[in-house]
Amino acid sequence: MLSGKIVFRMMHMILMAFALCLFTGCVSFYTTKTVQQAPLPAGEVKADQARVCVYCIDTLGGIPARISDGDTVIGELANRGYLCWDRPPGKAVLRAIRPHGRGIFGAAKAELPIEPSAGQTNYFQAGIDAGGALQVISPIISQATTTFTLIPRPEPQAAADIAKECKPPAVSAAGDK
Repeated sequence: MLSGKIVFRMMHMILMAFALCLFTGCVSFYTTKTVQQAPLPAGEVKADQARVCVYCIDTLGGIPARISDGDTVIGELANRGYLCWDRPPGKAVLRAIRPHGRGIFGAAKAELPIEPSAGQTNYFQAGIDAGGALQVISPIISQATTTFTLIPRPEPQAAADIAKECKPPAVSAAGDK
């Protein structure tokens, strides 16, 4: 028969191991990286192209957002990351979708009509505005309304923010052309 002291120590160790597993699971879930699927441009913007950069220096709640240029998926944007791509100048719709989330960082999406100019880089800062109202799902469960924001930013400040705060994206095989 085991003494109370030994049982207590065993229970304590089991609880600590369980807590450690939960913590490491959460850490791996929230340490996502930015992955670019579209070709990552290098060098100066060509005169007949427009460059678009979407970056995040705040938080996306640890859950990446899928960034699209119209129906073309550009990549997955995570905290302190950026995505850049070249496109023909003219009207387009920039989309950001985060299909799932937790708590105040729930599912979110945004659409922003843009008109990037030829030969220029156009910057947009992505973020989450969790200041929305609570949405009651049931008498016991409520969920915060989350708004995804895409804000145009001036080039000098945006370029400095990216250089100081963001890590370059990993390029997937699709963007490795």
